[in-house]
Amino acid sequence: MPTLADLDQPRRGRGRDILLGLAVAVPLAAVLFGWLIPTFVGAILGGARSLDARLREQDALMQAVCAEPSLPRDEALCGCVYAVEVPSLDCQDRFRPWLVARAEERCEDAAFRAEATSFCVCAKTLAEDLAASEEDPGARAERLQAVPRCLALPDAPALASFQPAASP
Repeated sequence: MPTLADLDQPRRGRGRDILLGLAVAVPLAAVLFGWLIPTFVGAILGGARSLDARLREQDALMQAVCAEPSLPRDEALCGCVYAVEVPSLDCQDRFRPWLVARAEERCEDAAFRAEATSFCVCAKTLAEDLAASEEDPGARAERLQAVPRCLALPDAPALASFQPAASP
């Protein structure tokens, strides 16, 4: 809305301001939509794919462990696997102590311990922490959260190597 003061001066053209705005906005939008957003989407989808692959690997391990009837096994360990569709999501709290025990057994072998030093140190420390926190379920649950970090170490064995040997 023009005022009396504006009557003496002609209106300034907006074309130059629009071109300046486009010169700034187009490169910023190109960077945002061409690089930043696809990078974030790729990171999120990549994380979801790797989580899905880890959960499928855990499912396979849990089902293989519970498929072997000749091994003495706690009923609570395998009862959860048979009762749910995705045991890697619902039965982790039951399988993590079992995994720590198997990892500790594997690390007793000197040849394996030489190959997987950091994994064996992690597993041994975790087993000691779990033994120390037997009376406190909260501390025990907190300690069990470290199992995936031990399994993610570069020298950790694949989950499939924890499967029991097939009996003849």
